[in-house]
Amino acid sequence: FCSYSASDGPVSSSQDSVSGIKAGVAAGMPVIGISTRNPEDLLMGAKPAFLIKDYDDPKLWAALEELDKSGSH
Repeated sequence: FCSYSASDGPVSSSQDSVSGIKAGVAAGMPVIGISTRNPEDLLMGAKPAFLIKDYDDPKLWAALEELDKSGSH
């Protein structure tokens, strides 16, 4: 999953693989790692902004709420 809009501001990406996380980080995007298919320690080695268990993880929704409050979309 990748979300972007040049006019809206920051680009973000959610990835469940090491190569996906590394690609997003290399592109300068904040990447959210999803630990549905790979071990958390392996994914964290790719340096995502943070890691979630799935899309229902409260950490994801808290981060999105903070972005909404700050005016970033």
